[in-house]
Amino acid sequence: MQLTPTRISAVIDSALEATGPVVDAAGHVLSLHLPSYGLEVNADAGRLSKVLSNLIENAAKHTPPGGHIAISVELAQDNVVVTVADDGIGMDPAEIEGMFDIFTQASGTPGRSNGGPGTGLALSRSIVQLHGGQLSASSAGPGKGSEFRFSLPLLRATTAREAAVAAADATPGATRAAGDATVLVADDNADAAWGIAKLLEMSGFKVMIANNGSEALDLALRHKPQVALLDLGMPDIDGHEVARRVRAQGNAQMVLIAATGRGQDADVRESLAAGFDAHLTKPVDVNHLRALMAQQLSRR
Repeated sequence: MQLTPTRISAVIDSALEATGPVVDAAGHVLSLHLPSYGLEVNADAGRLSKVLSNLIENAAKHTPPGGHIAISVELAQDNVVVTVADDGIGMDPAEIEGMFDIFTQASGTPGRSNGGPGTGLALSRSIVQLHGGQLSASSAGPGKGSEFRFSLPLLRATTAREAAVAAADATPGATRAAGDATVLVADDNADAAWGIAKLLEMSGFKVMIANNGSEALDLALRHKPQVALLDLGMPDIDGHEVARRVRAQGNAQMVLIAATGRGQDADVRESLAAGFDAHLTKPVDVNHLRALMAQQLSRR
């Protein structure tokens, strides 16, 4: 393995792309919960993505159609902890360790008698251990869902503000003066919104910030910015509904860009149907965002 500084968000993006067809085919609802700051680990990105993909596929296969899968990331002391939780068939707690044995699987658990995850989980645990981490599982019992989590030593944590300042310092002067449009950045994560706004301001854009859907809708309709970057998961009025209401008021020239943790084809289609011009997966790459805005504005 070749270990290099790796953003955990990049590992998640890769795993979600790989497992999207399995999750979508089962009709599961997948949620993603990431901290407002960036987390880096020393990792072989490809192998670590395979581990996470295996955990997501395991959850999808052992959860009845239309179930729920949640992926979360948190910082626990000096470790990055990634958890995949589902509301599926669960496990007998006494059989959990056997799930990681390459020669056994939870034979007594309904639905796991065929295609059990034994080999995949054993290899996944070995890969995580080679990264200096741990992989474990828990369940309240059959029919009560499962949680699989792995922890890795933290290499570096970066707040949105630190990332914004660092990226702005590295931005060429010509790029800083490139934009003169007004941009609405709407996200209920105030720190993330601030970071994106600061980068855009340093590139020459005028920026307004909203931290909920109602505020975003009000600013969009009153000030009519050229671009609106809307988080889809805002409270009270979600991003899709904000986009629909903006378009309903005849604002066809406003560039609407969706920002979300999900980036499967179905998610993109839903955003386009709501009136968005483009769909970005979090964490938003500001260089990509600037290029996308320039492209969209040139068409107006």
